[in-house]
Amino acid sequence: GSGTDSHRNFFSLMGTMAEFESVRELPIDRTSILQSTKFDTKLPLMRAIRTRTSISVLSSGFFLSFGLMALLQHLPAFAESIGLEEEQGTRILSWAGLTMIIGNIGFGFVEDCIGPIQLLRLLLFTLTCLIFAWPYCYNEITLRLLALIYGGCLIVSFNLPLVIFANAFGTASPTAILHLSGLLNVIAAPGYLLGPTIVGYLYDLFGNYRAGSIFAGTSLFFSFISICFCLHPDEQKRRLGL
Repeated sequence: GSGTDSHRNFFSLMGTMAEFESVRELPIDRTSILQSTKFDTKLPLMRAIRTRTSISVLSSGFFLSFGLMALLQHLPAFAESIGLEEEQGTRILSWAGLTMIIGNIGFGFVEDCIGPIQLLRLLLFTLTCLIFAWPYCYNEITLRLLALIYGGCLIVSFNLPLVIFANAFGTASPTAILHLSGLLNVIAAPGYLLGPTIVGYLYDLFGNYRAGSIFAGTSLFFSFISICFCLHPDEQKRRLGL
């Protein structure tokens, strides 16, 4: 009964321990294991930061942060300022949220056709035009159309820099992608906080959103100009000798 089971479990345990001891005595090439678990570091981080691709994307992200969130933050207030009810402003904002959800899917097909750099240039140029046109939307139809286009461009603009970094440096240094993405977030953080605040201050100062749209639109325009200097991934790799 129980005694037989105990003896059987004991001998089974002893056999397992003997197998473990025999495996532990096998020769292990620790150098090859370490090399297989280390990332390929053919491209040091500082060299990746100094590349034209990184400088272009990082500077574009800095300018983008000051203008990107202005419309999203002030859209309900702007709707009320042109005579729309609060419920209408909230509903218009929800339309922007809807296109944020489906934007990644729709623009994903465009990215496959023209590449992430060209797509980001197109989106930034579109966002610049939208922000400059923002104060001249005097009715619900034009404002809703503005929100629809803005929402789709907004969410995709967040994701494309990481794709650009991956295409340019992924095979040479996977860790550089994460470091550059983190650096981009650090650089853009002040703009995301200060941009909508500055637009609100300009509204209090002038009594309308025209000055705020000029500030946000100019920031987005500089973001567009910066990304125009970004190199194609193959050209960037060629210059790095990868």
